[in-house]
Amino acid sequence: MDDFYHLMTSEELCALIDQFGPVDKQTVSLKEALGRITAEEITSPDDLPEFNRATMDGYAVRARDSFGATEAMPALFSVVGEVHMGAPAGVDVGVGEAVRIWTGGMLPHSADAVVMIEYSQEVDDKTVEITRAV
Repeated sequence: MDDFYHLMTSEELCALIDQFGPVDKQTVSLKEALGRITAEEITSPDDLPEFNRATMDGYAVRARDSFGATEAMPALFSVVGEVHMGAPAGVDVGVGEAVRIWTGGMLPHSADAVVMIEYSQEVDDKTVEITRAV
């Protein structure tokens, strides 16, 4: 009965795993693939969506403009526009500028980062403080 509850050491477990050989690849229909693991990496030839997008609410900025920003010494940005999900960006980000962006929104071409809303504080309608570098 005691053998039934025996815990394996890591060495015993590795020895047990080594007894198993490689598993053959199988080709199955998409419907049968649910719950299985792919034998090879699968990549799409197309980007979807076809543009860079925000994965959080915040401000689209040029990352280098936020370097050094802290809560004690925030970086000030001029807010020059807003991008909603499903709408084209339609605005560029210049030096010291930010664009309010919502999750899923198209990142303006000149922006390379999004500062999370939690790391920002609106000063007024046209100015935002960034309290953490991206």
